[in-house]
Amino acid sequence: MINYKSKDFSFFLGGFVILVYLIVRAVKVPMTCDEVKTCLEYSRDSFSQIVSYSRSAVPNNHILHTLLVKFFTNIFGMTALVCRIPNLLGFIVYFYFSYKITNGFNKNGLIDNGLIDNRQKNQASVIQSSVSLLLLVGNPYFLDFFSLARGYGLACAFMMSSIYFALQYLKTQKNKPIFFSALFGVLSVYTNFTTLNFYVALCFLLGVFIIIERKNFFQLAILFAFTVLLAALSFLPITRMRATNQFVFWGNKGFYEDTFKSLTDSLMYGSSYFGAHTIAFFRIIALFLLFLVGVFCVLDFRKNKLLAYQTPFVFAFILLVTTVVVNISQYYIVHTPYLQTRTALFFFPLAALPIALLFSNLYEKNKKILNVVALVAGLPLAYHFFSHINTHSCYEWWYDSDTKKVLKYLEKEYPRLTNFIAWKT
Repeated sequence: MINYKSKDFSFFLGGFVILVYLIVRAVKVPMTCDEVKTCLEYSRDSFSQIVSYSRSAVPNNHILHTLLVKFFTNIFGMTALVCRIPNLLGFIVYFYFSYKITNGFNKNGLIDNGLIDNRQKNQASVIQSSVSLLLLVGNPYFLDFFSLARGYGLACAFMMSSIYFALQYLKTQKNKPIFFSALFGVLSVYTNFTTLNFYVALCFLLGVFIIIERKNFFQLAILFAFTVLLAALSFLPITRMRATNQFVFWGNKGFYEDTFKSLTDSLMYGSSYFGAHTIAFFRIIALFLLFLVGVFCVLDFRKNKLLAYQTPFVFAFILLVTTVVVNISQYYIVHTPYLQTRTALFFFPLAALPIALLFSNLYEKNKKILNVVALVAGLPLAYHFFSHINTHSCYEWWYDSDTKKVLKYLEKEYPRLTNFIAWKT
């Protein structure tokens, strides 16, 4: 029986409202130029052509996402909403696991699964829980990709699922969580190859933990088997992209200049709350919060030694840092340019998660102070989200926002032309 007064119901109701908003966007926002390529060209290829990049070795083909678009359009027809179903479903997955990680304080939640320490069994306040979840879910630029037919949102959903099971594994040290962590990690990469940086970092950290703490070669074999599977699935697409020189479209100035700056610019969604200094102010806040998480990680390691590795916010922060190191190493070893804007999107939840988990970790010791801090932090997050709600455009492809108006005008003024276009397509 559903308890309509429970915190769980309140949060999932909030998630449902956001999902409805995303569905409305999926119906009303015009198809972007990149989506059209995926839906009208790649999704019409055969299965073997999609997975092998045999017809066109272009990274626009996000393989698992393209296969899902092909699946849904074959059943329901080619419409904007149908093409965007995979990412709408991806939002449900992302929201669910974000909530499970940051708010697992109920009877059947993460405490019983071993993710949250016993001393944290008391429920966190609604304010603190809301801000933690809002930090992970409520950015307008990030949400754009859950209402578009691109692979980025779905890849982040699988990535968050993988992190959840990794955290669960660190507490239970059982085979099932590490199996699902690796599985969802592979699905994330196969949806969008940019998250390969995350997968390599995840396997490295879990592998180190297994070797030091568990010495369980079967669990190492699980990671190895999934890595071999991913390598087999990715070999043809990656080699064909390299052969056609596809890895030249991003940056070579450095991780901070190319990845951090471009992503933070996009996350601000063109806002100018403080005039020309808005972006700089946001970057300072983001770096300060991550520095604060790093300080608490060091303190936790000094107190608990290697046991700190099992603390959710500590592992999440180490995962972020390791992913950055992998990305920078990739640039110097294989000369792949630094990721920018949407291709770096997965860094947003990776960076937001340790901050959100730090709130949960500190809450039991400083409830009143943390409630005030959470409220102060939550108000600008909520304002930023609500001030950019729209159902007509997305930030990355702003120039496609009037496509429907143009088509309606052509249909009215040049009906013979639009009939010819419809016949040709």
